Amino acid sequence: MKKKFLVHIMISFAVLLVVLVGFCTAFAYIGGYIENTETITFTDLSPEVSDYHMDCEVDIYPRGGDSDRWKKTMSIVDEDGMRRTVTYIGEVYEITLTNYTGYTLTDWTLEIPISQHIFINDAWCGNIELTQNTNEGVKVQELDMKHVDMDKLELNYRVDGSDFMLPLYSGDSIIYYPGEEEKETTLYPSDTITQEYESRTMGIIIYYKGELTKDTYVFDEATIRYELIRDLYSMPIYYIFWVILIVWLVSFMAIVITDIRVWKLEEKEKRDEKIIEQSMSTFMGFIDAKDSNTNGHSMRVAEYAEKIADKMGFARAECRKIYYIALMHDCGKIGIPESVLLKPGKLTEEEYAAIKTHTTLGGEILKNFNSIEEIQEGALYHHERYDGTGYPMGLKGEEIPIIARIICVADSFDAMNSVRCYRGKLSKEDIIYELETNKGKQFDPDIVDCLLALIKEGKVDFS
Repeated sequence: MKKKFLVHIMISFAVLLVVLVGFCTAFAYIGGYIENTETITFTDLSPEVSDYHMDCEVDIYPRGGDSDRWKKTMSIVDEDGMRRTVTYIGEVYEITLTNYTGYTLTDWTLEIPISQHIFINDAWCGNIELTQNTNEGVKVQELDMKHVDMDKLELNYRVDGSDFMLPLYSGDSIIYYPGEEEKETTLYPSDTITQEYESRTMGIIIYYKGELTKDTYVFDEATIRYELIRDLYSMPIYYIFWVILIVWLVSFMAIVITDIRVWKLEEKEKRDEKIIEQSMSTFMGFIDAKDSNTNGHSMRVAEYAEKIADKMGFARAECRKIYYIALMHDCGKIGIPESVLLKPGKLTEEEYAAIKTHTTLGGEILKNFNSIEEIQEGALYHHERYDGTGYPMGLKGEEIPIIARIICVADSFDAMNSVRCYRGKLSKEDIIYELETNKGKQFDPDIVDCLLALIKEGKVDFS
């Protein structure tokens, strides 16, 4: 039982080791930082989330409030060098970034190409980097639009009244850098089951040419660069691992508890077997003491019967049961007078008839012994003969219970191999001859063959 318990423990921990190695391998393969770039084309100002299949979505759209759109007239110099007055629409645009994944989205930047002439008037939250293609060359500068240091400004700009304006033309671009103080840099994992998505919203003010009542500026596309952090806690495999670990723990505890219970049951069975064996041995000791010529006979028959059963392929528990049944096969002799049991000469018909009653007496004694199945049959039928000429019922062949057939061979072998009051013991050759001669007559041939094989293997000794 201890060996079996250790095997179960080793198997359990081997399974746990495989799970841990598999989990670590999977995390190393699909976890960590994943850099990605997506270019998003704005073909619809209100894209349906259910139709979106990328990690994230960028949406740039007018805020739409009455106070978030206005008209401004500015004097500009056109390409011909002529100054003229142009109407611009000033409007607040919101930039929304949505994380559609169950992972942390971080270290992102958003690049927005410009398709027509606009002015950037303001932006809030993060910094913006503007790229201007000018007559003096390409100018690039990152600005915090809330705190512009005019002395360090390298970009082209204009001031119209109180408004600080940065001109951009087709081919120029804006790169938005999220603000750390505003906690824009990180979008935490979204709940993809309930579709509650993590998002951040920023804002810019732009001016573009047009009429207040009918025109609007539409951004064509934007390119976002970002990293996904597939950390341990955001990965489904993390929760799968815990489910497997809990299942393993429950299974492990079940195995341990079951093994302990089985061990206790086996220990109890061993104690019960010992009590039964001692009780039976004590009872049979009374009978052997009564018949000194057969002292130890019941114990030897039980041992031979157990070995024969094992040779025939019976399970260990069944072999042990046959041992106990064989131990009690002659219990009926307790009711036979000693004068008959110990008579050295030939028995009279009446005395032989009395001897034969030990089978039925044994069956009667054991009829209510329910702890061991078929124990009554061993006592009652062990003198039945395979050819049908035995007693008490005259059963034939396989009509005789297999246990009784085994005991019959073991009993006869010990009788021939022992000294009796009416004769000496037979030689080994004579015993083997009697066994071979009586196959199919007194004995079941298959059982005799098993006994002969045990004799040949040296597992049954001649005293």
